[in-house]
Parts: sequence; structure tokens; C-alpha cells
Amino acid sequence: MEPLTALGVASNAAQFVDFTWKLVTEVRTIHRSATGTSDDVLLLDSILADIEELNGRFEHAPRHTGNLAKLVAECQKVASELGTVIRTLKADKKNSTWSSFRTALNQVLRKGQLESMTGKLGKIQSQIAQHMLFDLR
Repeated sequence: MEPLTALGVASNAAQFVDFTWKLVTEVRTIHRSATGTSDDVLLLDSILADIEELNGRFEHAPRHTGNLAKLVAECQKVASELGTVIRTLKADKKNSTWSSFRTALNQVLRKGQLESMTGKLGKIQSQIAQHMLFDLR
């Protein structure tokens, strides 16, 4: 076997082991949890509930600028998409190994998507905070 081929095979094997380890760890965490999901997903779910409450307050606020309203609308859109993803990351049946496995697999496969969405929400939050600070002056 040529050296580059051997390196490629070894690299693929290492990636497989890493993926499998992450999956097994998530299955174990979800299976043992009382809620049927991981702590990370619970935190995101809590943050989404807070975002929805704040967006509801904003809609009833007496004054808001056009750009701020657009940012809040975008925040609501991203939060809604994130909520849809998060609903798939909760086990249907608590303490069911198969349900925990499916949930963990979804969580591992959607990690990049979750990070992207939470990153967007962070950027939007920063912009909204700047608008709010400016409006206070």
C-alpha cells in the first residue's frame, strides 16, 4: 500500500472513531436524562422561549425604528427555524435506547446547522442591543 493511501485510510478510520464516540456519548446522555434530550438542547430551548417572549413585548412597544423592526423580524424567523430543528432533537420516548439513538444521531448530524443558527442569533442580538442603546440616548 502506498504511503498516501495508508494515510487516507488511517484518517478515515480516525474520523469514524471520532464520530462514533460522539454518537455513543450523546446516546448515553440522552438515555440517562429525565427530559429525553441533552443539556445543550435544553439551554437552546430555554433561550428560544425567552426570545419569543421578548419579541412579543417588542410588538406591543409604542415606538420602534424600521431597522430595529427588521432585525426583530429576522430574529423571530431564525428562532422559529431553530425551534423546528430543536423539536427533532428530543427523544419521543424517554429511556428508550432506540429513540435516544435516533435523537443523538440527529443532534450529531445537525451540530453545524445549530451552530450556524445560534451564530446568526448572536449577531442579530448584538445589533438589536446597539439599537436599544442608541435609542436610550
